[in-house]
Amino acid sequence: TELAEARPDRPSLKVGSLAPEFAQNDIEGVAQTLAKYRGRMLLLEFWSTHCTPCRWDAPHMAAFYKETSREKLAFLGISDDESEEALRAFLKEFSIPWPQIREPWEGAIHRMYRVKGLPTYYLLGPKGEILDTWAVGGEAVSRIKKFLTR
Repeated sequence: TELAEARPDRPSLKVGSLAPEFAQNDIEGVAQTLAKYRGRMLLLEFWSTHCTPCRWDAPHMAAFYKETSREKLAFLGISDDESEEALRAFLKEFSIPWPQIREPWEGAIHRMYRVKGLPTYYLLGPKGEILDTWAVGGEAVSRIKKFLTR
């Protein structure tokens, strides 16, 4: 349950709040931070290869990624897959080119964003503010498109 005020150890995740910053290397060893995406929207996608709704979303997200300008929207996946090999095989199978951070379900980013189910999405604005958040598969593309056309 979201508190009326953020506690220092639990940043607000309400729409309009600044998304909590993190720094972690992706599976290619590249440092990922929210700050590096400022100036454009960013989709944070918490997911896993063993999540059925995530598997359903993958081809739609990959197609949407290809048709969307990186100047307007970037993607960053955060997977709780235990096996990097399984994650890489999935990314190859579905032609998913965006950066992926792999951390356990109990990892710092999952805890910070209070992920309770998969997939969980956070759409961040150009200044790092939370524009939208949802935890249902199948509607990611339509939700993001509403913000791209504003």
